[in-house]
Amino acid sequence: MKSPPIFLNADLLALVLKDIPAADVAAQKIAATLQDHMIGQRKTFVMETVFSDPNGAKIALLKRAKATGFHVVFVYVTLADLMLAKARIGHRVKTGGHSVDPNKLPRRWEKSHENAHATFAFVEDGILFDNSSYSDPMRLIAITHNGATVATFGPVPPHFANSLPPVAAST
Repeated sequence: MKSPPIFLNADLLALVLKDIPAADVAAQKIAATLQDHMIGQRKTFVMETVFSDPNGAKIALLKRAKATGFHVVFVYVTLADLMLAKARIGHRVKTGGHSVDPNKLPRRWEKSHENAHATFAFVEDGILFDNSSYSDPMRLIAITHNGATVATFGPVPPHFANSLPPVAAST
């Protein structure tokens, strides 16, 4: 039986490293090193990220994986607005998770959506979920394939309407 892919998550690594100085920074560096290692070894892995990096490193990683022969599947989870993101971060902190500098949150929010837009344009397969509603969590919004939107499910949230690639032409 085939083993499931390795899950690389800087937040989980930070929990293991919690007693060292700047554990979150160390965890991010370790996760990036492991991601590069897995690509070099041609081993399947799953990663989690807020996807707000300002330098395009995460996009470059996904492009490198694709160029190496990986089938890249991009799953992006969005929220309705910045206020909901702030509330979710507050809840995470109350339950022992890490915080986010409130002054950085608006930039990270915008950059995450910009990065998602760029990524949906080149990955083989993309899936967009909206996790804004407690009564309808993880609502499937859209599926993309090779840079085209192939299916939408209900209305696309207004803040994300311009982030999906064009609808695929009918054949």
